Amino acid sequence: MRDMETLDLLKKLITVRSDNGTVYEKKFELTIMSIIKQMKYFKQNPTHFGSEVVENDLMGRQVVWAFKNNSSEKTVILFGHYDTVGLETYENYDYDDDEEWLYGRGSCDMKAGLAIQLRLLDTSDGNDYPNLLLLSVPDEEGMSVGMRSATLVLKKLKKQFKLSYKLAILSEPQQKNEPEVFKVHTGSVGKMLPFIVTKGSPSHAGIPFSGLSSVGMMNEVIKAIEFNTEMGDVVDGKMSPPPVFLGIKSMKDNYDVSMPEFTASYFNWLYLKDNLEKKMNQLKSLCIWSAEDAINQYNYSYNEFLRKQGLPSYECCHEFDVEVLYFEELMKIVSEQVDTNALIDRIASAHTELSIQDLSLVITKGLMESMKSNKPMIIIGLLAPFYPVVDSGIHYEAAIKQILEKSVADHHLKLQKEPFFMGISDMSFLKSMGSQNHKIKSLMPIDFKIHFDLIEELGVEVINIGPWGKDLNRITERVFIPDVVETVPEIIRDLLKNI
Repeated sequence: MRDMETLDLLKKLITVRSDNGTVYEKKFELTIMSIIKQMKYFKQNPTHFGSEVVENDLMGRQVVWAFKNNSSEKTVILFGHYDTVGLETYENYDYDDDEEWLYGRGSCDMKAGLAIQLRLLDTSDGNDYPNLLLLSVPDEEGMSVGMRSATLVLKKLKKQFKLSYKLAILSEPQQKNEPEVFKVHTGSVGKMLPFIVTKGSPSHAGIPFSGLSSVGMMNEVIKAIEFNTEMGDVVDGKMSPPPVFLGIKSMKDNYDVSMPEFTASYFNWLYLKDNLEKKMNQLKSLCIWSAEDAINQYNYSYNEFLRKQGLPSYECCHEFDVEVLYFEELMKIVSEQVDTNALIDRIASAHTELSIQDLSLVITKGLMESMKSNKPMIIIGLLAPFYPVVDSGIHYEAAIKQILEKSVADHHLKLQKEPFFMGISDMSFLKSMGSQNHKIKSLMPIDFKIHFDLIEELGVEVINIGPWGKDLNRITERVFIPDVVETVPEIIRDLLKNI
């Protein structure tokens, strides 16, 4: 049965902007709160909803929560984000003649999911349902400060209301090519952002063979890593996309005709298996081989340069001892010579305009310079953000599969379980997969706050059940209306009743 009130609510949410990192995002939490205040249950129980300021957030954004007590021993979390990716021009397309698709900024990512969850919170009453906890967070489109801070909120509410968290349902959009298929995701891909800084032996560009180029080393590193399928993971026949570089730059402050002493890069690395140490060792090996390739290329070009001038060639090669270190190894060496905390503070205070990523690179360069070494070097570390991989597949098979199969079949659709949501999601911060948090922190010049201890303590199983969407984060973004008003709400409702 179609619930057109969900569609009306979604249209209302779309008309209110919530662009990530802007005043609109900050104000949108008031829109959610006003909707919750009008619900019958929360008029009668005004202490069962509220908001918590995000930890250390300069914008003062808030996590909105609402707890509905259905006198159950178990609680299901309905969660998701309320921010959207911003556009230079804000437009909402209104196709009145389209009965199947609703267009609009954030229509599927993920205000449709929010509208569905708000309506479920309002209408799911009585002993047939578990307790429901709505959690709506900011900044998923940025650094996920909302969900990282939400673990504190979940712990607080668990203690306050004596809750037992059974399951957390995310309602990010599903994307598919077959209309008759209904996809659910029982986990979320992990993401890390490794950085590499190469230090060469600089020389004047007119006499390039008197030094080793940091750019040349970086070129070999990039060739070894980008699109390298050996760095991907395969689980249940699905493979994580191979790495791609997101930034490459010389770290010279001004123009001159010397070769850059420092070159920096960072790349997107998605993963499905929680084996960080193995992955870092693989990356280090690739960097060692890349340094050797750069030296071999240098010597080949040098001898060709001699040969083409009729000079003796291929009689000797230059040797370079390139040191390849993790950031934590760099810190240990530097800490024996200087006060690293004081040095990092000085660098940070002198570069307050930089992003967390660029500042991390500048800090790394500063630490390398403090060593006062002429030796070529490659440093490997991690930048923010970091998303742990999460997998609830075993729980799904044991507790949920049959419920969803029947419910999806009732809508004349075929259930397709995907092991991982590949778009990166806030599911990463609800269930621990044993991530080596000490290792992650030691590789980061600037700490990316993740409450690993709380994630381990909460241990909430996760699943994504959301509407079909197209063209996410584009002007023509749209969501499939039947999923909003009928299919997704009824499937989640069946799951709530039978879990």
